Amino acid sequence: MTTTPPRIRPLPPLLIDQIAAGEVVERPASAVKELVENSLDAGAERILVELEEGGARRIRVSDDGCGIAPEDLPLALARHATSKLTEVQDLERVITLGFRGEALAALAAVARVRITTRPRGYPHAFAITADEGRIGAVEPAAGAFGTRVEVEDLFFAVPARRRFLRGPRTELAHVRQWLDAIALAHPSVEFRLLHEGRELLHYRAAKPFDRCRDVLGEELAVALLPVAGEVAGTRLQGFIAPPTACGGRGDLQFFLVNGRPVRDRRLAHAVRAAYRDVLHHERQPIHVLEFRLDPAKVDVNVHPAKLEVRFREPRLVHDLLQHVIERALAATKAVVTSPSIARAEGCAGRSEPGAATPPSSAPDGDGGASRLHLSDLAALYRAAPAPGADDASVLPLPAAAPRPLALLRGTWLLAEDEEGLLIIDAHAAHERVLYERLKRELAEGGIAAQPLLIPRECAVSEIEADAAERHAEWLAARAFAVDRIGPGRVALRACPALLHDTHQAERALRALLAELAEFDHAGPGTEAIERALATIACHAAWRRGTRMPEATMHHLLEALPRTERSGVCNHGRPTSMRLGWAELDRMFLRGR
Repeated sequence: MTTTPPRIRPLPPLLIDQIAAGEVVERPASAVKELVENSLDAGAERILVELEEGGARRIRVSDDGCGIAPEDLPLALARHATSKLTEVQDLERVITLGFRGEALAALAAVARVRITTRPRGYPHAFAITADEGRIGAVEPAAGAFGTRVEVEDLFFAVPARRRFLRGPRTELAHVRQWLDAIALAHPSVEFRLLHEGRELLHYRAAKPFDRCRDVLGEELAVALLPVAGEVAGTRLQGFIAPPTACGGRGDLQFFLVNGRPVRDRRLAHAVRAAYRDVLHHERQPIHVLEFRLDPAKVDVNVHPAKLEVRFREPRLVHDLLQHVIERALAATKAVVTSPSIARAEGCAGRSEPGAATPPSSAPDGDGGASRLHLSDLAALYRAAPAPGADDASVLPLPAAAPRPLALLRGTWLLAEDEEGLLIIDAHAAHERVLYERLKRELAEGGIAAQPLLIPRECAVSEIEADAAERHAEWLAARAFAVDRIGPGRVALRACPALLHDTHQAERALRALLAELAEFDHAGPGTEAIERALATIACHAAWRRGTRMPEATMHHLLEALPRTERSGVCNHGRPTSMRLGWAELDRMFLRGR
């Protein structure tokens, strides 16, 4: 073992820049991100991105922004040189997308970079090149007003990093995904992407909803619900998809903070919490959500690539997001139209009489956002104005309840109204109605309980018996009176009135005890309460394959339009669908 300590010496400047490049520039999409952010900071209204081999061979970003003064061009390629910060206090209120002053220097350390720029008022453009950290001289060049940055042979100076790049199609997909996000954050800017000379996307300047339609597609856009809310100067607005429009893709979730696309686990948790009892576990939420707040209330300097942020009041932001989405989802009601009708209406840009106005009519600004104080945080968040609250493919049931026709295969309840034929999953719809009723009863003072004339003894595992004893009060608040009478036995003395017989009550109790056994001694939380209510509703709901009296059919059809979130059951599956009379006519070629 050596006894001589190793000497400490400063790293060479080129090695420092290459290390920085490893943090800032992960792949071509990272380079595009840094260059496009510089264009937006320069006030560009049109941005063109051109790629070759997915960006590994060449990246060219051109804009019509303010340009760079020729005397500042060498500094633009220098390490930690920027026009966006002047003093320490500026770091606490960052209002630009780029501010570190390291992106161009990092790119110049691992690629060949050429900048051509022409500020307003100059008779011609100026250019400068950099290769492996060596910065050339400024020279006259030809070019339009604005700036064009060309990056060739990314990571040629660091072959080990270049070997980690994926194929052109994969790298191109990453570029496009990020351009979609930044385009949503800046709808007033025109974006174009060309790959090998072929145009892949062209987003013209538009309003926020129209940009959502460009990025997400027409069929999905017509289903979007506008959301808005504000508390303590933090404003939220954007669009979410109703549960029936959500799919399995996880790349259609966009969070924007002061015009910056970000990733944030706390925000993602708030969205999942808002969707928790309306979205099937195999589906992912779809949303475009933008926060506007004082730059001093958010730290954007916590990630080298500026992909993450830290809020000064994270709980406030989390609760605002969750409550606003919950309020919007609570307004979604049955019944969904057939997919072909929804697509036809969406493509035609119009809706049937009586249908909700599509989100394009919703305000693009913050006119519908409510202003709340911190003390009001636990209170209700007001959503955006009602005209666009329901999506164009979700039609409210008419005032007159539909007429039941039949029950098919013990599962599907058929009914008719003046708009078409309704097909209802009877168990799923009844389950949602009972679940919302239980939540309302619990909030208003307690769930109605029914004492049993003869207590029902149940054999359970010892762990479940322990849970029943430990959470006896919690169970009693949910209308289950349970006593432990042995190491592996409990006695059920009362159950929710919704459960019509002791067999239903025993099944529900067993399911609850199995879940309670997983919780610690501190007791279940909010999620467990909702799961418990869902369990009760599931066991109390009409069972598939059993006879449904006509009175129950009428009751279900009358209760659905008055029930929040009635478009899906507690597990996120659709409860109903409408097949319009016009669609039936088309199917059978009537009127032709």
